[in-house]
Amino acid sequence: MAEEVGNDNIFIFGMTVEEVEKRKHEGYNAREFYEKNAELKQVLDQIKNGYFSPENPELFHDIVNSLLCDGGDQYVYLGLKSFSIFLIAFFLVICF
Repeated sequence: MAEEVGNDNIFIFGMTVEEVEKRKHEGYNAREFYEKNAELKQVLDQIKNGYFSPENPELFHDIVNSLLCDGGDQYVYLGLKSFSIFLIAFFLVICF
């Protein structure tokens, strides 16, 4: 993507492919990251409980459940480093 839009027009955040593979090899457990990171837990709980879809509160249950089940988060979306850096990048884009 960076090649198409240029490095000045993109925020790169998260883990490298090598970091993701290392985390998987070390025994990545999405639920553990969910339980230990208050912001991540709050966001996923809000999604699962219908905060963002009040007209259909169960709309995103399957997505959250699939991320938290064993082996469900194959791309390490919930990995602490990726989520924390995503939040920083998001706020930088919003605030500046």
